[in-house]
Amino acid sequence: MLHGQLNNEFLIDKSILRDVRLSAIDRVVYFYLASCMNHKEGTCSPTYATIKGHLGISRSSINRATKHLKRLKLIKVKRLAFANLYFMTRQLELQAINP
Repeated sequence: MLHGQLNNEFLIDKSILRDVRLSAIDRVVYFYLASCMNHKEGTCSPTYATIKGHLGISRSSINRATKHLKRLKLIKVKRLAFANLYFMTRQLELQAINP
């Protein structure tokens, strides 16, 4: 699977839905990244433009959400030349428990 390509199915971490520290935008961005995740590596690298195109939210909202998710240690982010590489460790663990 290509990074940034959407999976038709992925598991939802219900604790993300119930986490009162997260805004609706935070949740949507998290689940979007989870839907793009490579199930072997636990990573994805959609560009802001790709995320914006699929979710219809601004670049600044995406940036705020990813920073907040990173601060809460729900994702890790590595800057690449034209995109970010998102590490979805928690989501990868969930997928491994429920193959």
